[in-house]
Amino acid sequence: MKGNDDPHLNGIIRHVRLYIQQRDGVSLVLTARPDQEERNAPACDALLEGSERRYAIEHTRLDTYEREGLDQARFIRVLDPLHWSFWGRLDDDLQIAVPVHAIPSGCNWRIITSKIEEYILGTAWRSLPLDESTRVSLDGVPFPLEVRRTNHGPGGSLFIRRVVSNDRDQRVEAYRTLQGNAVKFCQFNGYRIVLVVESDQVAITSRELLFQEFARAATSDNTQPYDDILLIRTGAAPWCIVPLKVGDIQSECVPYWPAAPGYPPQLW
Repeated sequence: MKGNDDPHLNGIIRHVRLYIQQRDGVSLVLTARPDQEERNAPACDALLEGSERRYAIEHTRLDTYEREGLDQARFIRVLDPLHWSFWGRLDDDLQIAVPVHAIPSGCNWRIITSKIEEYILGTAWRSLPLDESTRVSLDGVPFPLEVRRTNHGPGGSLFIRRVVSNDRDQRVEAYRTLQGNAVKFCQFNGYRIVLVVESDQVAITSRELLFQEFARAATSDNTQPYDDILLIRTGAAPWCIVPLKVGDIQSECVPYWPAAPGYPPQLW
């Protein structure tokens, strides 16, 4: 946001700087924050400079569907705590899928949580056929559950996910995200242009399909003027960067970063 110090964005820029330093074997310094300094003109978010190379960094968000932020906030508050409270405590793995925007306004969210918790603690789901999805309706829960039991044995866990049904909208949004940021870089001649696309999605069943669609968009002929396109995933620890385009290298050739598990996700 122009004129404001954003700790979250600061963390992303630092994460990207560390990644580029390791990838390209350079030492970089943050020299400017044009988007904060040039309030009356389109500008990128950061300039990184080294002795031999310069990088212009632009950050944007990739939203999968309309009002994603509101839906995710409700999911984290109402359903995500169940995922963690039952982790490793079930006889079998239990997967529950709900539609996006399933949690409505104007109702008691605690009742929804408690009713689903009662179902998990009960015995009904334990007799469901293995590896088959079953639609379940619960009193007090204003949306259906798609329930699937898999035979994991003692120490099984609960997995709750949201379902996005319209893959076409995801493809359109991926291309729109790329095209909507191109105008900001026309003034940065001599800089390597890096687009950083943030996805903070939590528990989306079609998330990997979305990333595949975005990778196709990122390696298409319509991605000028970008030299690099990086997808940074901040929805869970540790944060990681998925390089989708690095020069002429396509995403399949470039690994995730950081590769080591447990990399600290804090915002520096």
